[in-house]
Amino acid sequence: MLKLILYGFILFLLSSTGIYMFLTSQNETIATFRTDSIGKMTTSIMNDLNEALPLIEQAGYSISGVEAELSVPPEVSTIFELVKVVDRKKQEQILKSLEGNKIGTLVLSSLMKSFSLNKEMAIKKMKLKMIHVTIAIPPYITLEYEK
Repeated sequence: MLKLILYGFILFLLSSTGIYMFLTSQNETIATFRTDSIGKMTTSIMNDLNEALPLIEQAGYSISGVEAELSVPPEVSTIFELVKVVDRKKQEQILKSLEGNKIGTLVLSSLMKSFSLNKEMAIKKMKLKMIHVTIAIPPYITLEYEK
């Protein structure tokens, strides 16, 4: 909310001084280019993710949600849960078959690492509910636990 208020205030200052109109007219082409680039990057991430999903599911993980943030750089958050435990060797074979798909490799390797970290840092009376893998700069993982 504060971010929105600050953004609105800055926009008000720029428009009241005429700077906004100047910047808008001068940079319309640049803004269009950036929007197109963001859309292409996000589409590319989503395409790679869609290609990898069947293999990620074979590795024992089910996707339950995706959030795409159209920003510079774009950010895609995926939410997974472990639905079945698959042998580590089988997961590594699946990971190898994702070679060439950077997003799929990033997501599956993150899920595998998260699951093994979960074993080490288990919280008493709680279980791992969801694993959020966020494709961003830098990428990051969030582990969600429940009672």
